[in-house]
Amino acid sequence: MNWDKIKYFKKHEWGKEPEQANFRLIEILDNLRGLSGSKIIINVCWDYTGHSKNSYHYLGNAVDFVFKGELSCLEQYAYISMFPELRGVGFYPDWHTPGWHVDLRQDCLKWVRKNGIYSYDRNIFIKTIIYKDWQKND
Repeated sequence: MNWDKIKYFKKHEWGKEPEQANFRLIEILDNLRGLSGSKIIINVCWDYTGHSKNSYHYLGNAVDFVFKGELSCLEQYAYISMFPELRGVGFYPDWHTPGWHVDLRQDCLKWVRKNGIYSYDRNIFIKTIIYKDWQKND
């Protein structure tokens, strides 16, 4: 891992054992941070417990994060969508600050977790992102 190539993150921002993270994922998030112009706070990348049975976190191929700044949730998703390698995208509107899970899986999968319930319906995924923005403006 060549952290000298990373412009917007420090190694410690990637949590425990950052060397376990897939460096390509770090590069993508670094580019996302630069392109969006918004600070990104990493909640967790590599982990050994606390996720689903086959979690990409256990491989260092997933990261949970939030954007800090003025971007709407829809704008955030638009920036995430600019990186086709991020094939797994989850939206978590119930976090204190609504946030994202992205991963480097082979198949494309989008989901939302609201009130502890996962939905894999793309229409619900998009509607939840839009509704969350609408709630912020109310």
